[in-house]
Amino acid sequence: NSCNSAFMQMGLAMGTETFYDYIHTFGFGQQTGIDFPSDQGGIVMAEKYVKNSDLARIAFGQSIAVTPLQLISSFSAVVNGGFSYEPTLVKGLTDSEGQYIEKVEPKVISQPITAETSATMRSILESVVAEGSGKNCYIPGYRVGGKTGTAQKYDENHQVMTGKHIASFIAFAPV
Repeated sequence: NSCNSAFMQMGLAMGTETFYDYIHTFGFGQQTGIDFPSDQGGIVMAEKYVKNSDLARIAFGQSIAVTPLQLISSFSAVVNGGFSYEPTLVKGLTDSEGQYIEKVEPKVISQPITAETSATMRSILESVVAEGSGKNCYIPGYRVGGKTGTAQKYDENHQVMTGKHIASFIAFAPV
């Protein structure tokens, strides 16, 4: 039931230049700009070195390393109408009565996809929970969408560990 082959075909059909435009527009390979000391850019192979075999693997999440914050930010853009926002850790600062002293306003940094594409993605991601591999995330009375993931684990010598994987799931609600 893996969608890796479909992602490989899409990545190759886009070509390296267009695919890398999306990588950069979604914020991969660069710091998020959040005011937090551990912000990192992840690891993205330089475009000039990418071969078709690399592009195919990057399309389904191998040969690229992203931070959890980058992943959350890009996923949010996919499901919120296509807008990428600068991440924040707090909504604002309040006084002892709960009144805002300072409120952090959302800052749009890009729109990597259209609102129409975002709506299509929400529908597809909802089907993952409603009838696919994310059924354990179903919550009665709520429309939930999500995406499963599987990553290889590497040893201290940067070699793929046989039979060792990281399973992940990211979800959103309401659809």
